[in-house]
Parts: sequence; C-alpha cells; structure tokens
Amino acid sequence: MASSLPTAEGGGEGEQQQQYGGRTTRAQILLSFKPPMPPPLIPHIEAYVNSERSAAEQAAGCRAIIDQVLLGRITINEVVTALETYLTTTDNVLRARGIQLLAEILVGLSVMPLEDTVVHSLTIFFGARLADWHSLRAALLGSLTLLRRAPHLGAVVGEDAREVARLALENLHVQALAQHDRMLCLEFFQCLLSRHGAAIAPLGGDLVFGVCAAIEEEKDPRCLLLVFRIVESLTLVFPDSDGPVADCAEDLFDIVSRYFPISFNPQAGGGGGQDGITKSDLVTSLKRVFACTPLFAQYCIPLLLEKLSSSLQGAKVDSLNYLGYCAPHYGARVLIEHAGAVWAALKTELLPLSVPASAAAATSAEPKDAEILEQATSCLTSWVETFQEEEKDFFSHDASSTTTTEVRRRSTTTESGIFLQLILKDESVEDLIASLEDDDTTTHRWRTDEISAAAAGPGPGSSISSSSTISNNRAKLRVQATARVLSAAACASPYSCYAICSQVLTRIMGIIRGLHSESPDTGLEAQGSSLLGTEQQQNVISEDGMSSCGSINSHFLSLQQNTVCFRASKSSSSRNRDYWVAIGLEVVLQIVSAARSMAEKLCAQAATTMGQYPSSVSSSKSTRRWLDPLQILAQDLIATFCQAIAINDSKEASILRVAGLQQLASFPASLSPLSRDQLQEVLSFLREVLLSGDDDSLQTEVLNALVSISDSEDRFRGVESSRVSTGILTEVIPYLLQAVAEEGTETVQLVEKQLTALQMIGGSRPIARKMVIEGLLTTVSQDLTQQYTNDGNGEWICGKVASVLHCLSNNILPRCDSSSDTDQASAAKVALEIWTFLHSSQPWAQANEQILRWSMEAMRVAVQKCNITTQKKILQKGSEILFSCRSEDTRHTTDSSVQEGMEKVVETAKSQAASVDERGWVVGHLAAVVVSLIPSTDICNERVLLEEFVGVAIHGQSPLLTEAAAHAVASMLNKCVIAAKDKEALHLHLEDMIHLVLDKGWFAELPQKKKQSTNEGSVANDTKDVSGDHVQRRVRAICAIAWAGKGLAMRGHSRVADVASLLITLLLSGTVAEDREEDGSIRMAAAQGFSIIVEDSPVCLNKAHHAVIRPLFKQRFFHSMLAPLMEAMQKASAADVELSRLWLYRGLAHLVSGIPHSVVLTDGEKAFPLLLGGISTLCTTDPSDSESLLALLLAVSGFLVDDCTGRPIAAEHVSSLVKRLLVLVQYEHSPVVRKTALQCLGAVVGLPYAGVFPLRREVLKALLTALDDRKRVVRKEAVRCRQAWVAISFR
Repeated sequence: MASSLPTAEGGGEGEQQQQYGGRTTRAQILLSFKPPMPPPLIPHIEAYVNSERSAAEQAAGCRAIIDQVLLGRITINEVVTALETYLTTTDNVLRARGIQLLAEILVGLSVMPLEDTVVHSLTIFFGARLADWHSLRAALLGSLTLLRRAPHLGAVVGEDAREVARLALENLHVQALAQHDRMLCLEFFQCLLSRHGAAIAPLGGDLVFGVCAAIEEEKDPRCLLLVFRIVESLTLVFPDSDGPVADCAEDLFDIVSRYFPISFNPQAGGGGGQDGITKSDLVTSLKRVFACTPLFAQYCIPLLLEKLSSSLQGAKVDSLNYLGYCAPHYGARVLIEHAGAVWAALKTELLPLSVPASAAAATSAEPKDAEILEQATSCLTSWVETFQEEEKDFFSHDASSTTTTEVRRRSTTTESGIFLQLILKDESVEDLIASLEDDDTTTHRWRTDEISAAAAGPGPGSSISSSSTISNNRAKLRVQATARVLSAAACASPYSCYAICSQVLTRIMGIIRGLHSESPDTGLEAQGSSLLGTEQQQNVISEDGMSSCGSINSHFLSLQQNTVCFRASKSSSSRNRDYWVAIGLEVVLQIVSAARSMAEKLCAQAATTMGQYPSSVSSSKSTRRWLDPLQILAQDLIATFCQAIAINDSKEASILRVAGLQQLASFPASLSPLSRDQLQEVLSFLREVLLSGDDDSLQTEVLNALVSISDSEDRFRGVESSRVSTGILTEVIPYLLQAVAEEGTETVQLVEKQLTALQMIGGSRPIARKMVIEGLLTTVSQDLTQQYTNDGNGEWICGKVASVLHCLSNNILPRCDSSSDTDQASAAKVALEIWTFLHSSQPWAQANEQILRWSMEAMRVAVQKCNITTQKKILQKGSEILFSCRSEDTRHTTDSSVQEGMEKVVETAKSQAASVDERGWVVGHLAAVVVSLIPSTDICNERVLLEEFVGVAIHGQSPLLTEAAAHAVASMLNKCVIAAKDKEALHLHLEDMIHLVLDKGWFAELPQKKKQSTNEGSVANDTKDVSGDHVQRRVRAICAIAWAGKGLAMRGHSRVADVASLLITLLLSGTVAEDREEDGSIRMAAAQGFSIIVEDSPVCLNKAHHAVIRPLFKQRFFHSMLAPLMEAMQKASAADVELSRLWLYRGLAHLVSGIPHSVVLTDGEKAFPLLLGGISTLCTTDPSDSESLLALLLAVSGFLVDDCTGRPIAAEHVSSLVKRLLVLVQYEHSPVVRKTALQCLGAVVGLPYAGVFPLRREVLKALLTALDDRKRVVRKEAVRCRQAWVAISFR
C-alpha cells in the first residue's frame, strides 16, 4: 500500500494529488501502518470481499474482525494494512468490497475511541473515494460514520469536515443515484449541516446551491423526510437576511413548496408506507420547513392563501394548519404586510354569511365543515397572539403609568395590534352591534341584506312573517359566527382579551341592559338601579383591591352610562326584545368563556414555571389588569344571567344562561373577576335552582354546571387561601346536606335526586367527600333516632336512611382513594360511626332489612379502603359490641381448651338460634368487616368470631346474614396466615379452623355426613326426619360449605377435594326424604355450589378485598373434578340413573359456567363428551334448565372456534354434536338457547369437510323451522346458518 495511493481509479500519486488540488501529500493521506499482518485476518477479509460467499458468511467475517479490534487483539491500523491490496486494486469489484468492509468495520467501532490522526486519515481517504462511483456507497457509509462520531471518541475536525463537504459537492450527483444511495447522500448532508454547520459555513453559496441540486425533484417519502430536515438545518446554518440562504430563498422554497399539500397514500396492510412512514410524518416535517425561517414568509403566505381558495377540503385544512403554525415563527414584523389578506381569507371561512345571499340560500346552506372551522379558529388565535407579542409587557407596567388613551394609541399605531384591530374594526363586528341596537335612524348593512333577500325570496303563497323569520335566522347565524371569531381572538393573549372585553363586551352589555329597560315592567327606575349597581360594584371592587386602573374604569363606566341613556330614548315597537337579548347573551357567553380559558392558560403556565400555582399571582395587580373590564361588568353579568334564567322562556335559552354563570364561577381563584360576595351570589342562585324541584332539564344543567365549578376549584386549589372560604364547599354542599337532613314528608325520589347531586358535586375530591360523608352520617343518626321516637312515619324514614346508605356504599365510598389520608379517615369514620349506631341498639330495633343490607355494604366498602391499623381498630370495636351481646358462658368459650370448643360448636350455634335476631346486626356487620380485611391484619378472638359465623350461616333468620356469615368464614379460611410461635396460643391454625368449620360444624347438618375427616372417609345416611326447617338449614349449610371450598380452592388447599366430593355425593344420591321437592332443593344447592366455587364474586374473595389467589386455581379445580364426575356417572344406581345423571349434568353446567373456555380446552378430550351428554339430557327437562343449557352451549362454542385444540376434538364427535344442536334449534323455552345453538351449528361448517358434508341435507331440512321462528333475532341467525351450510356445496 505504501507504493500506491487509494485513488478513484486505483491510479498513482499524480492523479491523487490532482484530486486534492495539490494541497495534500501522500504522507497526509496514508496511515503510519505497521508491517503486514499475520495470516489470521486474511480468511475473514476474503470471506467478506468474495462476492460468491453468502450474506451470512460475509457478515460473520466482518463481525469477527470487529470483535478482535474491540477486544484489543489488533488495531485499526493493522486492519487497514491487511486491506491494502483491496483498497488500491484496479479491480472495481474488489476495491468496492474492500472499502465497504472498512466502512462496516468503522460502523462496528462507532463506540470505540480512535486517535485523532486515524480519524483524520480515514476521513480524507473516504472523502477522496467519493469520486469513485464504483465504491460510492462504501465511501458514503464510511464518511457518514466518521462524521457522526462523538467528540470524546475522536471526531472529525472542522477542516476535514469542510474538505469532505467540498469533495461531496464536486463529485456527488444525488438525483442520478438509486434510492438507497440517495438516502445515504441525504443523510450525509444532514449530518454535515447539523453536526458540523459552523465548519462548513465558509462554503457559503456553493453549499446552498449544491444542496438545492441534491434535493430537487425527490419523490421517495423516506428521502423526503431527510430533504425537509436538510432545508431546516440549512436555514439554521445561514439565518441572516443577507446570507446565502436569503439569496436563494425563493429557489429553496420553490423546491419544498412543490410537495404542498401532501398527498400520500401508504401501502395497504400496514401502519404506514415505506419504513412505517405516514402522511402525518410528512405533513409535520413540511410544516416545520415552511416555518423554519422568516425568509420564506414572502413566498409562503401567498402560496397558502392561494391553496386556501381551493375546493378540496384537505387543501383548506392543511393551508389553515400551516398558516397558524408559521405565524409565531415568522413574527409580527414580517407578517404585517400580509395581515389584511390573511384576515380576509379567514373571514371567508369563519364568517360565510358575511357575503349577501338570498333568503332561500341562507336557510338551506350547509354549515362549514367542523374540521375547517376548527383549523380556521386555531389559525385566527395564532395570528392574533403573534401580533400581540410586543404587548406582553404592557400589563407588567404600573397601572398609573398607562392611560386608556395610551392603550388605544399603542393598539392602533404599532404593528403589534394591527391584526386585532382588523377584527375589531371589521364590518361584521359593527354589524353585530348594530343588529342588537336596531337603530331606526340608521339602516345598517345586515338589515339591508335581509330586506333584499326577503323581498326576493318569497314566492306565491309565502307570507311576510316567514320572510321575517328567515331574516332573523340569517342574522342569528351571523351573530354566532362573529361571536366565535371574537372568542377565538380573546383566547390569544391577555391583551387581546382586554381589548375585546373593553371595546365589544361593554357595548353589548349596555345594549342588553337597554333592552331590559324597554320591558313594560321596567322604566327609568330600572335604568337608575342599573347605574347605581354599577357604581356600587366599582366601590366594592376598589375595596377588595381588584381594580387597578382608575382612568380605564372611568372610561368603561362612561361607556356604559352613555349606552344606557341612548337605549332609554329608543322605541321597541319593531323588535322581539327577548329574541335579541338571547342572541346578545350568547355573544357575551362566548367572550366570557374565552376569558376563562385565558385565565386557566395563565395559571397553567405559572404552574409549569414555578412547580405550583403561585399565590403571588393573586396579589399582583399588574397580572390582573386584563381582567378590569370583566370586574367592572361582573355584577351586571350576574344579574343579567340570573334574570334570564328566572324568565325561563325556553329550554335552550336557560341552558345557555346557566352556562354563563358556570363560566363566571369557574375562573381560577387567583384570576377571577368575581369578588367573594359575587361568587357567593352565583353559587347561591344555582343552588336554589337545583333545590327548587320545578324543571328537571334545568336542574340537570345546573347540576352539571356545579360539578364543572367544583372540578375547577379542585384543579386550581391552593392558589389563594382567601378564596377557599367561598366556593362549592361552603355555598352548595352544606345546603344540600341540610336539604337531605330536613326532608321528612316528601317522596324518596326527591331525596334520591338530592343524594345524586351530592355524590356528583362532592364525590370528585377528598375534602368534599369528607364533608359529604360526615353530613350523611349525621343524617342517618338523626333519622334513626326520629324513627325510634316517632312511630307515625317510620316506613318513610327507613326508606330515606336506606337511600342515604346506598349512596354512601355505591357512589361515594368507592371513589375514595386508599392512598389518600383524607379518604382513609373518611372511610374509617363511616365504619366507626356504624358501630356507634349499633351499640345504641334502640334506634335499630325497628329498622328494616333494607337498611341492614346497605349498612353492611357501606361497612364492607369502608373497611376495604382502610389500612391495617385502622382495620384492626374497626374489628376490635365490633368485637367488643358482639361480646356485650353474648351470654356469660359463651363469652368465656375462649378460656376453654380448643378441643372442648370444637366439640361444643354445633350445640353453641343451635343454642344461639333463638337469639340470633338480637345479635344479627352486629354479626352481619362483623362479617362485612372480615371479608375486607388485609390478610396480615391480626384478628383477635378469631375462634369466637368463627363460631358466631358458623352458627349464623346455618341458623340465621335473614338470607343477608347467612350469606354474609358464609362469606366471612370463607375469607377467614382464605386469608389465614401461619401464626408466629409467640402467638400460637392466641390464634387458630388453618387445619383447626377447617376442622371447626367443616368437620364439627356444617358437615354435621347434612343428611349425609362424613364419618372420617380424611379425603376417603365413608359416607353414611342420616335418617333424621327432613322437615321444612331442616331442609332450609341444610340448603344454607351446602351453600356455606361451597363458599368455604372457594376460599380453600383459591389458596390451593387440598381439603377442597372433600367439599367437591360432598357436592358430587349429594348430586348423586340426594337425601333419604321421600319428598321429591325437598330432595330437589338440596340437590340444586349442591349443583349451585360448583358455580360458587369457580365464579368471581364482587363482594368477597377478590383482589379488591385482598384475597389470597393462587394462579390457575380454576384450571386445577376443573381438572380435578372431571374424573370424579365421570366416575359418578358410572356409579349412578340403576333404579334412579336418569335422575342422578340429570343432577350431575346440572352440576357440570354450573361448573363450566365460571370456567374460562381456554381451561375447558386443556381437558377437552374428557370434557367434550360430558358436554354433549349434558346437552342431550337437559334439553328434555323443564324450562328451569335454560341457563344450564346455555352454559354448556357456550362451552361447546369454545371448541368450535379454536383452530388449534378445539376443532380437532369437535371433529371426532361431529355427528353427535349436530344431532344435539338440531334439537336445541327448536328448544321452545328460551330464544337465547335457540340463537346460540344456531351460531354453534353455523360454526360446525368450519370442521373437516368429510365429516360435515354428509349432514348437509339433514341440517338444511331442520333449519326450515328456525326460519319461521317467532323471534326476529333467531330468524336472522337461522338465515346466516343456512347460508353457511348451503355454501359447503360449492367448496
């Protein structure tokens, strides 16, 4: 390699020096290479450069060389020495492969530090190879890799980068290359501009012209993204207005503007085009290019305005989007010459009725597309904000230093306010004011247009009144469109909001006051009171420190007074006063809403800057100066909206006016135009409307408004402590609570409406939830006491208490956050207060079961939200109350030995049966506590509690208590933890608890009981008389045993096998009773026991209630049940085989109803025949088996839709399956079963053709009946099923 230079053609020294312009010698190009490498590198190099080797072998050879360099066994210099022959050979293919290998090695060493001399030599080498088109791709890859190196790893210096850029500009003809090579070239230029922009800047115009030539006429979307980034980077390198980019700005923009608007349809079947590129990516990149430099403004704005006149919706939307995005990047000084044209274009989109049109066209014209309106509004806001940038310090000056005259002068004589003034001085705004004033002495343009349109529009049969209606409707549309424009402009900046409120809102409010003064009920006295109210308001604002510019305030007041006086002298004979008041209020609402959005925006910006909403905002008068117009008009706004709501002329108008009060009260506290008294007035008015009970639709709107206000208070809480004293928490929630507490003679529906309002308004934040919970608990206590002392209205009070407890348990407590200290305290208060109520037993003596249900539910949800310490406290208090109710001998049961307690448990439970009603409330609530406990919560006296629950679960007189007790026992078995050695004497072991609950407790109540406690114990018949009471107790015992089995199954305990064995035995043998009905009740309870074990419960034994859940417990239980069920089928006695199998299949249906289909499929070989047998047996019995049949059908459908496991199993039984489905198609007791059977029958078509086709005629014949089914859903499914079976003939 030392004898020749690596030139483009493999030539000698003279040619290479000519390429470098004679500035570089051979020593500067060649590396100081060591003597030739030993042979180990040669095989890897030959493996890569040999084009006949596979791609995998070539990659392996390159990877081996990289690994040796990274491990330090060889150096990069030694690699280049070994590659010398291939880098300088005249064979084009070998030279390209050699240079490509060197480039790939550099890519693999991109994170390895290299010496500066090595980087320099390699950079010059690859730069020189850019002239060799045979090795261009390798040279680009090597140069790009070196240019991307980080400085601490050895980066390309500025002089080398500039030299490589010069060589690239001389030798690269990008658009003549293939796509991959073009992409490498564009990445190369992008890297140069972004990483080495300062170094290559001296190339100046050559660089700009070279880049333009490289990117022109590019069409590939992958390359286009790079093109857009290159242009953006180029403008950053040459930002000056007299730089190279400025000289070529028109040509450069012409290149990129050809792609606007972007029209790109990605390839079908993927998330985008090439390499996942989407149209959104291209649009965003091109938009950034358009806005990258103000030098493009003079070419960009005319182009966008031209495209905005297009008839294509996409072009309009993109033009508006780009206009709004480019404005803040260009700046007001550049855009001032385009402001008029842009406003005219936006006016065309936002005010489509500004051009006179006929009345017929006005009424039939379709509204503008919502997307176009949204983009036009956003664009308008952006342009107004751009032209207000220079006024951002206006409100930072002292109030006394800037007068109203100065405000007007600055907004009209500087470019910063010109766009806003174009809006405010536009004829549409003036026409808006004129349409509200309806000056008889001045015929303004809107009225002229409407009169002309009305005169031309009516034909034969038309009336003058219809023409007037058309005129009013068209004028209303114009007003609404103009209000939308004003709202968008007010949202731009505080200054624009200030200007619109002072110049437009003040005038409109004056007109509305004048319209009210023309009412027959009002006169000059109303005008005087309005003026007096304004002066009083000004004084109040001054006292509160909320007005900071006296001269401006005086100007506003003079405007108001002049407007009122002007309106007082007018005639109202020719106008509909209420109609125009409603239109004016709609405009006012739009402006006030924009001001509120501006206030929230400022608060959000302050929070982002300072990390929280700064309290200093409220004390800074300069920050609030833009609110001065609204502060002055606040009292008039409140009075106007309240008066309009009180009139209640229409539903739509009332909703609009409620929204006005909502907007006024929803301002952030630190930037609110309302004083404390005014806010109190608004909330009090809304509260009274909510409590009035007259208009349901109006009350709904008021409730939604109060919820929105509450959310705003929560979102901006902590801004100003003085405002915390006034708000939803003080003006609404206490009065609603008072209304609920005082309601004693009306219907329950009214109380429920008030409770709904409470949970919607107060349920969204912890402090409000706390207040609501405390108030409702007080109501419960008072009502229970009243119910005990007054017997005349007891039923009403019980219903009211039940409604309150229902609201607590279902709507408020579930919204509490267990991680919030406030919510935890509120939940704990609910639980402890319930115990306090129970401890005073007299008020609960006459309470009904509905109160019991919801009080237990409230206790359960409340304990669920508490931590371990609080749960222990709640449990301890409940235990103390329970002990106070127990007899003396039962209270000391814990002092006897464990064995004696186990032997007496049944007798103890039976002896308590007579007195369970007295302690039932306490036991039921204790059960609600236990099901929600965290497993690590210490349960004191757990043996006593377990005995109570075991007894109540069987002998309780209320289904609520028996079920709750069973849930509690199941939870205790599920959550039982191994006690520490020092606590063994105080806690039961799990095995002892199981023995106490099952062997000595519930098993003893059954007609067939275990003789032994082992899994294979014998079963003997109990010949006791089966009376009605005994049957009920045994049914409850079976359900309780199933719940205990669920708790054991979820934790993976082996004793669940005893429970399952007992259930199967009961299904198989029933009882010794001769009464079939009683026997059926016990067997049905056993069948339902399987669904209890496998189905998810919302009230206990789930994650929310901290249950111990072992993964895949359902799968293990189902797998363990299949063999016993099949064995039981075989053991069915010959005398009663049909009845026994019937109950076994019912048990199977309950079992699969709670098992996921994927679990059934894992044992499909065993399960599918059982499912078919169940369908065959249950379809011939009574209608009560419809649910069981549906469960079996759904399990079968899981096989028919599973390609991997299910269908092969179903294919083995296709004939039997179809016969059973054809029977169910005519099942008369349930249309859902018929529909599901048809769906399964349609899915059978997907089974192997050889098994399905012979059944086609039989199926099509049977479907004729289903096509005439009396249910439409069944007929539709029959049509689809028939089409599927007919289609198999054409396979």
